[in-house]
Amino acid sequence: MDKLTKEEVLHVADLGKLELNDEEIDRFSYQLKELFNEIDKVNEINVSVEDGIFSPLNNECEMFSDEYIVFENPNKLIENAPEKLENFIEVAGVFDE
Repeated sequence: MDKLTKEEVLHVADLGKLELNDEEIDRFSYQLKELFNEIDKVNEINVSVEDGIFSPLNNECEMFSDEYIVFENPNKLIENAPEKLENFIEVAGVFDE
């Protein structure tokens, strides 16, 4: 089978909230079938592990306990910070807005 049916392509487009014209349906029917063929190849790979997993490293994951430290003079920390804002240490943002 070289292509997916029109209904199958429209179903996938509906799942992705896409509106397709007839030209796009024809093009995507072939492309999606090729994609599904590649997925089938990956699904054929045997990933069961019977003898265990081997690694060149022999270290185990170490878990560190959380420790609460009280600083005698927290103002010294703020004074030594590269960036500060009032009584806070300023750090780079994590999320873009």
